[in-house]
Amino acid sequence: AILADADTHSMEALGRYLVLNPAGQDPDGPVWRAWDTHESRTVALRALHPAVAQDALRALLRARVVRHPNIARIYD
Repeated sequence: AILADADTHSMEALGRYLVLNPAGQDPDGPVWRAWDTHESRTVALRALHPAVAQDALRALLRARVVRHPNIARIYD
């Protein structure tokens, strides 16, 4: 499993996710690599700046229904 080599004592839990490490930064805020403990998979977590959060939430709710091999799935 992906967590076999990880130091789980130093990870921060955020709900069902274990935050592993920073994955990058975009104009809307930081992105972290995390482990979804319910689905046993690696995911990306984004922290949105409050000024864009409401617009981003509306866009994400619309994008959740899109199914295409070249578009990342949105789960939560």
